[in-house]
Formats: sequence, structure tokens, C-alpha cells
Amino acid sequence: MYEESIRLPLMMRGPNVPRGRKVNGLTAVVDLAPTIVEYAKAAAGRDMDGRSLMPLLKGDRSGWRTQILLEAAAGGQPVPHPSVRGIRSSAFTYLQHETGEGELYNFETDSCHAADPFQLESQHANPCYKKTLRRLRNDLEALKTCNGATSSTANADATRPASTLAGRRRTKAACRKAAITNARTAEGDAPVL
Repeated sequence: MYEESIRLPLMMRGPNVPRGRKVNGLTAVVDLAPTIVEYAKAAAGRDMDGRSLMPLLKGDRSGWRTQILLEAAAGGQPVPHPSVRGIRSSAFTYLQHETGEGELYNFETDSCHAADPFQLESQHANPCYKKTLRRLRNDLEALKTCNGATSSTANADATRPASTLAGRRRTKAACRKAAITNARTAEGDAPVL
């Protein structure tokens, strides 16, 4: 759930994949299957979590996700029962443990705290981040309920979900309204190279 385990490089090579292009974006392992399906001009035959990376490879970042769901299980439990969930954006990582404990790390220097790229000092108790923490908690709840078809077409440009439906799957329209894109994964995000 920390940068060393979720921020992994991905290298792609093949016809119509621009040589030497480096693209940064919130991506996940679950984006590989939709990418392969689109590249092969095939049909998946089922709803998939994740999104094709082809738009990023073509230089189109419009509509790309601004947040990504992180999930990890302890003791070999399957991911449907994660012991820690989190949300990663370009500026923050918020982690929520099943014990109720939380962690908040900022990656950009702001008026509240210096950037903490090594995630050494959680800011979850810093009153200056009260609104940020509330927004990230709400966003995490919304992301937890989007999957499959609801996740792949959601508009990721907006930054705030309108509501949450904790414990229930959201419809495609509800996820679009929430303006988030989920990529359910235990691995998290990685820059695309």
C-alpha cells in the first residue's frame, strides 16, 4: 500500500506502441486485460474492471482517472476481504485499516505540511487536512462500490463523488455521477512507460 509496492513501472512494446514515450498516469494491473482486448480488436464477453491503456499510449489523457482504489489482504485472505483499503491520487494516499486506523500522506508541499514522498509521517491527525481527509474517505467509499461495467466508463475528470452507496454495487449511472473510475487491484497504481 506504500509507494514502493504500488508504484511500479510498466513497459510496453509492439506495433503502434510509440517508441520511447513515457506516460504517467494512475494505472493498475487490471488495466492490462482491457488493453490486450482492445489491441487485439476482440470482445471481452464480460464486464471487466480496469480500462484500456491505449488512449494513454496515443497521448490522450482526457477522461483518465484521477484516483485509484488500493486494496490488500493480510494473511493470504482473498482481496474481497481486504484488511486495508486506500485511495491514491496525484497529491495524496489515504489508507484505511480494518481496525479503523487511518493514514494520510501528501506528495506535494502545501500550506499544511512539506511533501512526504517516502510516506514517513502520516497527516491523518493534522487538523489542517480535515477537509481533505473527509473528501478522501468519501471518495474511498464510492470507489469501493464501483466495479466491472460501472468502473470502465465512469468520467474520471471530476474530482468529487456526489454520494456514496456503501455496501451496495453502484449502477453505471451512479458511478458516472460519482465521477470516479475504479481499478480494483491489490497492486495499486503504476506509471506507464
